[in-house]
Amino acid sequence: MFKKTKILCTIGPASEGKRVLSKMVKAGMNAFRINTAYGSLKEYERKIKTVWSVARIPVVVDLKGPEVRMKCETSFMAQKGDIVSVGFKPSDKVSFNRSIYSQIHVGDIILLDKGKVKSKIIAKSKGKIKLKLYSHCCFRNGLGVNIPDNKLDIPALSSHDKDVIKLCKRLDVDYVALSFTRDIKDVLELKRRLRGSSVGVIAKIENRQGIQNIDDIIGVCDGVMIARGDLGIEIPFQEIPLVQKDIITRCNSMGKISIVATEMMQSMVENPEPTRAETSDVANAILDGADCVMLSAESAVGKYPIASVKAMAEIALEVETHHPIRPLDEKSHDKVSLAISKAVTSIIETADVDKIVVATHTGYTAMLISNFRICKDIIAITDNSKTCRKMNLVYAVVPVCHSVFKEKDRVVEIAKFCFRKKLVSKNDLVLFTAGLYNKKPTTNIVQLHKMSEILSYRATN
Repeated sequence: MFKKTKILCTIGPASEGKRVLSKMVKAGMNAFRINTAYGSLKEYERKIKTVWSVARIPVVVDLKGPEVRMKCETSFMAQKGDIVSVGFKPSDKVSFNRSIYSQIHVGDIILLDKGKVKSKIIAKSKGKIKLKLYSHCCFRNGLGVNIPDNKLDIPALSSHDKDVIKLCKRLDVDYVALSFTRDIKDVLELKRRLRGSSVGVIAKIENRQGIQNIDDIIGVCDGVMIARGDLGIEIPFQEIPLVQKDIITRCNSMGKISIVATEMMQSMVENPEPTRAETSDVANAILDGADCVMLSAESAVGKYPIASVKAMAEIALEVETHHPIRPLDEKSHDKVSLAISKAVTSIIETADVDKIVVATHTGYTAMLISNFRICKDIIAITDNSKTCRKMNLVYAVVPVCHSVFKEKDRVVEIAKFCFRKKLVSKNDLVLFTAGLYNKKPTTNIVQLHKMSEILSYRATN
């Protein structure tokens, strides 16, 4: 049995060596993430090529999106009660994005450094504001800035983001994640920039606007990341668990990837084992129905990147056999493929099926079956190498690349291929699904076979 929950790891100084990466893959890493809030285009390209030299797993490139960050010439420490002047020009000692000056007002609360520092605008004039600090703060370049409940009108993509998008298209990466996604327009702007490529889009939900527009956002993207760090600053922390469950349920219903991120095993930045609370957090995300759980600082800068992946994988293997079969939103899917997928779940509940094998070009059918959360491995055979990589983020799917099988005796050929690759055993009862290769993804074949019988089948003319 394969691990069904996928693990996405952020690559950083602690994990960018080939030896460490290889061990992380063996421990259970399914995909890797590049955070473009830091570094240069050359660094991103180097990291991507390094990981791909170890394993051809999917890459998720995180864009900055419509964020606000501090620019600071020289780092300095300010104390509680201090008043700090902030400008909006690059020449200012401390500055925020120029475009937000006209949108903020005296009395606004501004949170700094991932919400750890609360400040308040007490004056605004001549292109500058004065902030009163309610706790001490180290002012430094790149510090995160949040202004809760203020719907700032900032472009969805920065000039840096646009350069990163060009790199992603050139390297043919698998997914681009848009930080601080607010509405459908943000996603469509990114998709417009990606036109002509097969790069998928993941919307990161990190603010109230994203939550309010979640159905529209899910409808136009390939997946959603619940980025609980900034989200927990923008909305009250006690709302996070229910928001997480709701978004995962909506993604499952609409057949889209769901990723839970931020501080899942934060203590493992310093310690070799997760806390019991972190263990429960990962387990509950899986039981909620998440396709993927993510490591951030744990794998990027932590002392135990390999152990973090291993611990996450062990938790997943322990809890993922307890998924209830889930319904899908029938309006969101092709009727033929949906009917076949529902038939698959019915057969699984009736017969003691060991494995499901899906022949797919786009990954569409494998995704549909996955979203029912059947407690069986879904072996997805595809002739498309990009589809093969992308499916590494889909729950329970084991993607395998192979050229197109001939229409005649296709199921027999697929079965023999899977047996040769040791994906199935001789005594397995296997459910096969496949479709005709045409422009629209559909599934129109379902067969149930004992492997011992189908392996003895001889093709006829």
